[in-house]
Amino acid sequence: MFCEHKAIKWKKVSAKKARQTYVIEERSQGLIDPEENFPEEPSHYFVSTGDVVIDGPIGFGAEDDDDATVYVIDGNLTVRGPLSATQGDFYGVLLVTGSVTCEDFESMWDGQVVIGGGLTVSRLMVTNLGDAGVLVVRGPVSAGTWLEISGRGSIDLSGPAKGKMLRGPGEDFPEWSTGRDEDGNPLDPDEDDAPHYMFDASTASDASTALRPEFIEDGEIDADALRDAIREGRPVLR
Repeated sequence: MFCEHKAIKWKKVSAKKARQTYVIEERSQGLIDPEENFPEEPSHYFVSTGDVVIDGPIGFGAEDDDDATVYVIDGNLTVRGPLSATQGDFYGVLLVTGSVTCEDFESMWDGQVVIGGGLTVSRLMVTNLGDAGVLVVRGPVSAGTWLEISGRGSIDLSGPAKGKMLRGPGEDFPEWSTGRDEDGNPLDPDEDDAPHYMFDASTASDASTALRPEFIEDGEIDADALRDAIREGRPVLR
């Protein structure tokens, strides 16, 4: 199951009805198209209505084709602990119509998260997305520290994130991650290839100087070890 927790009351809603209420193409700024995202068209979405408060940790992620659909929390999501939104090969979409607040946040590989409000992470936020990964936040984003490892995936924010920025050592972040083209001109948000705002690598420090030594291996970040530490609530910064 994508996520099972007693605080989340998933109910099946027919995909035909849910797609009219929760238009994921629009909410994801066109980054998620259900017809292309899932191996076959889902017969239903899972919807939890109302605000959700969870004593973490909590994880969201598809484990097989049966999990490949949209999971909607129609309200705010508060996690008193770490929130994980990591999956690989199978695409389940977490849509939170309100805001998300948590202590730590990590989304890796093919994680797909769409947040209609803001994202507030009191401690550490880590993104390490693959090409199919998506993180869309329509409200303000703030984190104690945001570590972006891969420079890949589709990250679309409504504006610059607040907090200390760290980047993966040696990663070649694309020019458009700064919201500007190679000549320094602001990108047009109406262009398909121009996000509203992404991770600004130009303001970020090399993460190898900030992470504990056990998370650096041969000059690269050990993302799996980092993910496990975050989920277990262990410190990762010096």
